[in-house]
Amino acid sequence: MSFSQSDCIATRMSLPPEIYDSVLDHLHSDKSVLKACALAGRCLLQTCRYHLFSKITLSPCDVVVFLEFADGLSDDLISLVHCLSVHRSAAGGFTRGPVTPRTKELKHLLRDLTSLRLSEMFWGALPADQKHVLSGLPSVTHLALDRVSFDTAHSMLAFICSFKALHSISFTNWTMRKPQIELAGFLTTAPRLLQPVQVHFDVLNLDQPRSITLLIQWLLEQGPSPRIQIDALRLGPLHDHSWLTNPSIQRLLASSNTTVDHLQIKGSRITYGEESKAGV
Repeated sequence: MSFSQSDCIATRMSLPPEIYDSVLDHLHSDKSVLKACALAGRCLLQTCRYHLFSKITLSPCDVVVFLEFADGLSDDLISLVHCLSVHRSAAGGFTRGPVTPRTKELKHLLRDLTSLRLSEMFWGALPADQKHVLSGLPSVTHLALDRVSFDTAHSMLAFICSFKALHSISFTNWTMRKPQIELAGFLTTAPRLLQPVQVHFDVLNLDQPRSITLLIQWLLEQGPSPRIQIDALRLGPLHDHSWLTNPSIQRLLASSNTTVDHLQIKGSRITYGEESKAGV
């Protein structure tokens, strides 16, 4: 489906708002018709119930490109973006670039963004301009990290704490490539949140004690402690009691601010005398 400027201006369809919404949603989800989507939006936006571009998905290297494109159209258009999902798999490689005055101008266009989701990427591999645009956005209240890895715990926490208006964080299969070794030293130098947040884990896997301990201990040291929602708590084999004696995990599970919906225990073999049973 395509639009030209003249066709879009000349044609005023008398259709229910639901039809407009359906058409724009289709254009919205197809990256190859981004320009057509913008042209349609300028003509139909006042008729639609929902704002065009309120939620967009881009690859990291397309974020700056999209901002340059949107900046050339209308300030009103980019101000409608409230949810940005950045997906590593949406494109091939990274386009590396430094932070320039122009990069800072483009970042200002995302001043009204309230939700940011990063998916399937290694944060350390992003070039400086992409990191700059995606960090410290002033209005972001919800941050989601979905299969995102960081060099160290410090780099992850510095990124999280750069969002001054943050109210909630969601973690899905996150990793740290170089977990800190000294917990005490880590907590002394780690950045802190400015306000209480709600934390959501889809799965908290206690088979990765080092990185898990660092994050949990850091969360529990925030004042006041955040509310933590865990959809599934995945424990190691029953014969491995290391997760039971971990002070950070004990504090987490004992906290009145922690809610666990589902408990998963990895299969193990427990021996009672001469009998064996397979644990579930």
